[in-house]
Amino acid sequence: MVLLLLLMFQVKLYHHLHHHFFQFFKINQLIFQIKTMEVLYLIQFNLIVSVVGHYGRIM
Repeated sequence: MVLLLLLMFQVKLYHHLHHHFFQFFKINQLIFQIKTMEVLYLIQFNLIVSVVGHYGRIM
């Protein structure tokens, strides 16, 4: 859902900034960083959930 919104936002920005390619490139990098952070948080969250679930089964 969030990624879809980001993609739509990106497309709008692209139409708005197509003649300012460098600006678009910088914004694109920022969006990529945000997506990377999101993926890292998801991985961490999944790890925590699986560890908690594992310990829950032992006890």
